[in-house]
Parts: sequence; C-alpha cells; structure tokens
Amino acid sequence: MEEKKQDITLYQANPLTESRYEFSPTEKNAFYMVIRQVRKNYVEREPPRTEFENMKVQISTSDLVQITDKDHTERARKALRALRDKAIEFEDKEGNWLYCGFINQARWVAKKQVYEVEVSSDLMPYLVQLASQYTEYSLLVAMSLKGKHSQRFYELCSQYKNRGVFGKTVQQLKEMFMLEDKYPLLPLFKQKVINTAQKEIKSFYDQGQCDLWFEY
Repeated sequence: MEEKKQDITLYQANPLTESRYEFSPTEKNAFYMVIRQVRKNYVEREPPRTEFENMKVQISTSDLVQITDKDHTERARKALRALRDKAIEFEDKEGNWLYCGFINQARWVAKKQVYEVEVSSDLMPYLVQLASQYTEYSLLVAMSLKGKHSQRFYELCSQYKNRGVFGKTVQQLKEMFMLEDKYPLLPLFKQKVINTAQKEIKSFYDQGQCDLWFEY
C-alpha cells in the first residue's frame, strides 16, 4: 500500500502571493521548501523568533526528492541557482515597494548532507509577520501541481477562497507572471495560461486532491 503523504499548511503575506516573478515548477518547489523551513524555524517554535537577520535554513536530501525526483542533485542545484539569480518585486497596500532576490546564497554542506540556504532579511517579514493579510494554502497540493501557472493560480485562489471571488485584468496577470511580451492575442493567453491552469486544478479537485477550483 502506498504511504499517504503528510500535508502541511503554508502561509505567506498577500503581497508575496501577488508579486511579480516567473519560476519553473521545480524552482517554485524549491522556494516552497524554503518557506516551509522558515516557518518551522521562526514561527513553529517556543518562543517564536522575532528578529529578522539573514536566516539560513537547511534542506535535506529527502526534501530535495519532493522538489524534483530521486535523481535530484543537478536539477535541485539548478533550481537553487535560479532562486539566487532571479528577483521578486511587489508593493504592499501601504505603498512599500520591494525588489530583491529570493535567497542570498545556497551551498552544499557535505559533512551534514544538506543544502544550506540563506534567506534575505528583507523578505523575512513577508514570510513570518503576516498580520491579517495572508494567504494560506496546502504545500502538498502546491508541489503536486505540474504547471507553473497552475501553482500561481492555486495561490491566488487560496488567497481569496473565503471571499469566493476575485478580479484580475489580463494585464495584471501578465505583469504578475512576467508575460508582457508573450501571448499578444487574448485567445492564446487564455489557452496557454488560464485554461491550462484551470484544467489541472479542476482535475485535482475532482480527484479529491485539492480543496478548490475556479471558473472565470
């Protein structure tokens, strides 16, 4: 009998959910694991830590299998390189604007057999100090989705799940997903981005593997 995977709930500030970046599913899975470790090391401990220095988290080889597959080494390192090289950009409701890297550095510690990842102190408050404006979603669902747009739509739908409806223009979605120069025709954007994400999320919902789906 196949062992049922344990689900974990992740939390992140809404500005992070709606921020501007483009990741592959493997790169996003790596960041999901970073978020998980940050929450575990900062919030899910007694007493919770409140200082926001650059924080180093450890990702084990078993975590890497979740990020990629059993042949994880090169793909995982490629994903961690992307987290170091790519930037995230967003502005919160108070008008604070942030443009920074997802992580400062990553290294393999051979003696411990773990990857050590340093998260920027500028990003830490959006992963720890959530106040009332935050997105709650399933780590298992997010990492099971294969499409990069499916992952983003799942987070968006999770943000507005209790409200039941939300509105985004095509231009807003293109800016969030960094697709301004792609899919100039609306039918192509709907086919390649929205419909693809909708189909995968609905399939997961129909199989009882996801708690939501969306229409538009």
